[in-house]
Amino acid sequence: MGNCHYCMNCGRCRGEKPPAILVRRCPSCGCMNDPGTRACAACGGSLELQSGTTSLAPGKRIP
Repeated sequence: MGNCHYCMNCGRCRGEKPPAILVRRCPSCGCMNDPGTRACAACGGSLELQSGTTSLAPGKRIP
């Protein structure tokens, strides 16, 4: 099968699978922001990670 991957949605071979894109959720207002963003686009709150925390929204993927 080579580089063929199984599609979880339809069960067919779909070729290369695109990488997952994680988004950052603002801890203050909950707005979703692009990865690498340092301040929230909606409220301006800091998206910088503190020790032992994460702002990545679990289970969120953008196709």
